[in-house]
Amino acid sequence: TVTANEPMLVDNQYVLDRFRKKINHNGFGATFSFALMPDLFVLASAEKALRLPSANELFGNGSDNSLASPDLKPESSLNANLGFSYDYRLGSHWFNLNSSVYLRDTRDMIRPTLNGHYSFTYSENLESVFTRGIDAEFMYNWDNRFDLRLNVSKFDVLFNTEFDAKGDRYNFYRMQIKNEPSFKLNGQAAYFWNELLQRDSQTSFFVSMSYVNGFYRNWANVGSRNQDYIPKQYPMDLGVTHTFPKDRWVLSLDAKNIFDQQIFDNFGLQKPGRAFYAKMTYFIF
Repeated sequence: TVTANEPMLVDNQYVLDRFRKKINHNGFGATFSFALMPDLFVLASAEKALRLPSANELFGNGSDNSLASPDLKPESSLNANLGFSYDYRLGSHWFNLNSSVYLRDTRDMIRPTLNGHYSFTYSENLESVFTRGIDAEFMYNWDNRFDLRLNVSKFDVLFNTEFDAKGDRYNFYRMQIKNEPSFKLNGQAAYFWNELLQRDSQTSFFVSMSYVNGFYRNWANVGSRNQDYIPKQYPMDLGVTHTFPKDRWVLSLDAKNIFDQQIFDNFGLQKPGRAFYAKMTYFIF
C-alpha cells in the first residue's frame, strides 16, 4: 500500500489518495569472468530485473512541476552484457581499457513526458523498448599524481511495440524513443600536488568535459518541419580543491560551463550558464 504524504485540496475538500497493488515477479542475475591473460579478462552477465515506480513518479512533485501517475506499472527488463577489461603497468604508469556491448529488452519502461500544455511532466509506461549499445572507458594514472579518464557510449533505445490496442501500426516502431540522445562522451583529467601551499596538505586541479549529441524532444518522424530539436552540447568545467593538514578542512573552488555554452535538459529547458562555486567542508570525525 502506498499513500501520498500530504492530502490534496480538491473542490474545497482535502483528499488523501491511497493505492494498493500486489505484484509477483521472479528475477535472476549471473556474472561470469574468465582470465585470458593475467591482466586481460572477459566479462559476461545476464539479469532479469524489476524497477518499481518511485514516490515522485507515482504522486508527482509540485516543486518539480511533475504530476501524479498512479496507474504506472513496474518496469521489467532482461539484460545481457559481454565485455573485457585490460590492465597494464609500466613503472609508475597504469593503464586500463574496458569495454562492453549490451542488449536490453524492457517492458513497461517508465519514462517522463510532457503534458499537453508543455507546463508539467508526468511518467508513462512504454510497452516495449529494445536497447542495444556499447560502452568504452580508458583510464590512466601516473604515480598517483595525474589521473585521466575517458568514457564514450553509443546506444540505440528503440520503441519496440509494432501495433497498438486497436491493431494499427505505430508510425515510430523501431525508432529512437523521444527525449533520448544516442551518443555521449565524458572526459576528466586531474593533477594532485602534495605540499604545494603548506606542509602536509594536498592541492588538486581538475578539468572535465562532456558531450551529448543532438536529439529530438518528440518522435523524430512526427512533423516534417519545425520539430523541437535539442542541439549538441559540450560544456566544460574547471576546479581546484585544497585539503588542509590533518584532512579536517577542505576548500573547493569550481567554475561550471566556463565557455558559457547553451545546455539543456531532455525537454529543451535551458540550464544555467557559466557559474562559479566555493565550498568549505569540515570533517568532525
